[in-house]
Amino acid sequence: MSQSLKMEIMALENPAIIEHTVRSAARKQVLADSWRWLASAYARVTRAMAKRRRQRRAIAELERLDDRLLKDIGISRSEIPYVVGHGREASHGWL
Repeated sequence: MSQSLKMEIMALENPAIIEHTVRSAARKQVLADSWRWLASAYARVTRAMAKRRRQRRAIAELERLDDRLLKDIGISRSEIPYVVGHGREASHGWL
């Protein structure tokens, strides 16, 4: 009989070894789940920050336009932040 088979048989006969193995596997799973959650949260925060950065740039660009040009594209100066965040159709109630 091989050494590894003897060890497995001993482990099956000893409930403490089985419990330790199960708890160890559970800890590993919790750790893996925690890392996945952390990576996912980091990705969400990174995407949100990039989106906000793009919005700030768009707002700055639109604010540099004069009122006549803004009127030509159909928005007023006070609507700029909302339009950048939600779209022009949302600011006029269009669907």
